[in-house]
Amino acid sequence: MIKIETFKDFIKDMLAYDPALIIHCLGVSNIAWQLAIHLKMESQLNYLAYGGLLHDIGKVKIPKSILHKQGPLTDAEKIVIQRHPIEGVHALALQNIKEEFQEIVLYHHERWDGAGYLGIRGDNIPLNSQIISLADAIDAMLSNRPYRAARSPLEVYADILRCSGSQFSPNLVKELQQSRFWPKGESPLELVNSLLEYERWWLNYLEEVFKGLRHPLILIQSKKIDRLLISHYKHNNKIKQDFKKRFVGEGVRLHGV
Repeated sequence: MIKIETFKDFIKDMLAYDPALIIHCLGVSNIAWQLAIHLKMESQLNYLAYGGLLHDIGKVKIPKSILHKQGPLTDAEKIVIQRHPIEGVHALALQNIKEEFQEIVLYHHERWDGAGYLGIRGDNIPLNSQIISLADAIDAMLSNRPYRAARSPLEVYADILRCSGSQFSPNLVKELQQSRFWPKGESPLELVNSLLEYERWWLNYLEEVFKGLRHPLILIQSKKIDRLLISHYKHNNKIKQDFKKRFVGEGVRLHGV
């Protein structure tokens, strides 16, 4: 594993450079931990949880003018930002961090169809890197970015399905669909309620693991549930409004609506 002091130094570097960067890395670690459990890869849990935290360490070498640019990147800027996995590997190698972590960092922007940063495709991408790539995309889609607003949780799951076989491993997506991680239900409200039930269970799990409420992953998970609650009330209110339009004209009194 990583020496705790070295690990803390990496965290401090990211926090000093850009607080949003460490928040994203915590989000990826949180999701990667979940994926490891649902994919029955507990033996890789430490690599995935810590790898999620360190996957973007190379971004501290990327100019903020590029990292936070509002509009589209130029071709030259794309080349710069696509160097962050290599910069991250260099940072880990200088501290003699195990190759398993370096591998996660190097390949976390590869795609199943080979259209990623280094052009590695399919099962040639290390499995742990495939999982971090998926966790990275999920957290990114759920978050506001300079160039777009956050997507709703249901939109994120729809995008995962849409990108199965192109960006993401179809095998991983299929396994996750059969697990508790994937929302169950027919209507949007049922799907959101399913997600809420699952995310609350995961929050309870983290609270048991860390024996308290101050751990950063618990705070990250709590904020994730807050976003889900917004989606819940959005869908619930739409159902109420549709109900009112249909029946109020017929003289039905709606209590509490």
